[in-house]
Amino acid sequence: GSMPSMGVGRLSNRYDTALHGKDGESALLKPKDEWYRTKALACSMDQVCVDLFVRDSKYVDLASIAQLPKQTGGQICTYRFNDAAKDEVRLQKDVERLLTRETGFEAVMRVRAPVGVT
Repeated sequence: GSMPSMGVGRLSNRYDTALHGKDGESALLKPKDEWYRTKALACSMDQVCVDLFVRDSKYVDLASIAQLPKQTGGQICTYRFNDAAKDEVRLQKDVERLLTRETGFEAVMRVRAPVGVT
């Protein structure tokens, strides 16, 4: 696996070990641009949920890509595959759970509070 490097939504490697513990390090925790957020909002409008299964030991710019599940009600499952047998079982369980869990659609939530409470 690797991060998207071609076409629309392509990302460049922003990771720099020289940033560890420095002011610029926090920039790695923020999305690079709005492309993934815009796509996520479009998915959400069409009631499409995006789940990510990420297996990579290299930098994949999850801060940018994570906008898809974050904005669509999805989830991110990450795997390092240090112990292949254990992680294979975990991946299988994660996929099974994703496909068999109960899902709600078009929910509306109302919050009521007394006057003056915000």
